[in-house]
Amino acid sequence: MADLHSTGQMASAVDHLLQLNQQYPQRDIQVNAFEASGLNLDLRQGKLESRVNEQKFGINIKVYEQGKSGSANVASYHPQSLTEAYQAACAIAKATDTDAAAGIAAPEQLCRQPKALELYHPWPLAETQTIELARRIETALEQYSSQVSSHGVHVSLSEIRTLLANNHGFYQSSEQSLYGMGATALARNEQYNEIDWWHTMSRQPEHFDEVESIGVKAAQRAERYLHQSKLSSGKYPVLFDPMNAMSLISHIVQAISGPALYMNASFLQHKLGQAIMPAHLNLHEDPFVANGLASFAFDGDGIAPSQRALVSEGCLAGFLLSLYAARRLALSATGNGLGAGNLTLSSSQTTANDSFAAMLKKLDTGLLVTGLVGDGINLISGDYSRSARGYWVQHGIIQHAVTGVTLSGNLQQMLSDIQAVGNDLYTQGPFTTGSVLIGEMQVSA
Repeated sequence: MADLHSTGQMASAVDHLLQLNQQYPQRDIQVNAFEASGLNLDLRQGKLESRVNEQKFGINIKVYEQGKSGSANVASYHPQSLTEAYQAACAIAKATDTDAAAGIAAPEQLCRQPKALELYHPWPLAETQTIELARRIETALEQYSSQVSSHGVHVSLSEIRTLLANNHGFYQSSEQSLYGMGATALARNEQYNEIDWWHTMSRQPEHFDEVESIGVKAAQRAERYLHQSKLSSGKYPVLFDPMNAMSLISHIVQAISGPALYMNASFLQHKLGQAIMPAHLNLHEDPFVANGLASFAFDGDGIAPSQRALVSEGCLAGFLLSLYAARRLALSATGNGLGAGNLTLSSSQTTANDSFAAMLKKLDTGLLVTGLVGDGINLISGDYSRSARGYWVQHGIIQHAVTGVTLSGNLQQMLSDIQAVGNDLYTQGPFTTGSVLIGEMQVSA
C-alpha cells in the first residue's frame, strides 16, 4: 500500500484550525482528520477484474455558536485552504436554524486517558503478493468440486489514522488496520444454479495464514443448495445459523440507537427496564476488546464508551446514544457516537456441549436458516418479513436444501421466543453469537 502523508502534517493542520478558532471565544470547534491507504482487488476465474490502490486524507470541521452549527470538509493541508474551509463552516452556521442538542461535549464528558486496544497491525504486502493470495483462494474454491466455479474473489487491505480535537482540550489520535478476504461460488447441476459466499475480516495478518479455507467454505455453501426440495407453508421452529443470527442482534441495535429513539421510530422505544427476551439471555457490549473489529477508546464526540449489559437477564438495560441523541432524549451520552462496540449474545443455559450439531437436535424438526435476503423490517411495529433459504431438518438431521421461502413474524415476539443459543460462536464485524433457536415462525413457500 502507498505511504500516507506524515502524521505531522495532519497534526499541524488540526493545530492551525484550533488556533483560528481561538479568536472567537464564543465559538466551539471540533476537528476530525484522517489519513487512509488501501488496496482492493477483485479476481475472477484467474483474471484481475479490478485493482484500486489508493491513499486519501481529509478533514471535517464543525463549528457551533449560539445553538447553531456548520460543517465543512477539506482535502488539503495548505493553510489557506484550511482557513477557507473554516470560514465556510462558520458561514453555514450563521444560516442554519437553532438546535439545542447541537454542540461539543462538556470538558468533564471527554475521554482524557484512552485505552490501548492494539488495533493497528501493519501488513506490508506488495501488490503481487496480494494477487497471489486471491489466486490461492480461487484455486481452492474451484478444486473443491466439478460442480462449483468461482464467481469472484475480493481482497481488501486498509490502514487509517485519525485525529479528533476540540477547543475543550480534547486531542487524541488512533491507528487502525483492517483486512478482508471473501469468495463467491457458483454451483450448478442439471436443475439448479446457486450462488453463495464466505468472507472473513481481521485486524491481524496472521488471521489469514490459511486463506484457502475461504474458497472451500464458499464452495461448500453453494454446492449444498443443489440438493433442494419444496417445503409446504406452515409454522415451524426456526434455527438461525450464527451468521444469520447476527441479523437479530442488528435489529435490536437499530431499535435502541439514538435516531430511532428520538424520531419515535422504534418498537423498543419505551421498553427500558422491561423484559424483551427470555431471562436466560444477555447482550453484552465490550468496546475495549483487544484487536476487536468494533473496538474504540472514544467515539466521534470524544466520549469513552463502557463495558456494559444492553440486555441483562432478558431485560433491556441500556440504549446506544451519541451526544446529540442523548441531548434530544434528555439522557446521558453512552459513548456510542460511532455505533455499538463489540456485542455478544449469550444464554445462561448454553453449555460447552451445545455445538451446531447439538442445536440441530434441539431444533428437532424445522427450518435451519443459512441465508437471508431483503430488508422487510418495520422498526416501528417490529413486523418482520424476509426471504430466506436454508435446510429442512427432521429429527435433528438435515434432509434437503430449501430456497425461496419467506419468514414472517414480529421482532418482539421472535425475541421473546428464543429458546436457545449455541456454543458455535462466530464473530463478524461488531457481533458475536452462536446459532439461535426460535420456537415458531411462519414459513411461506
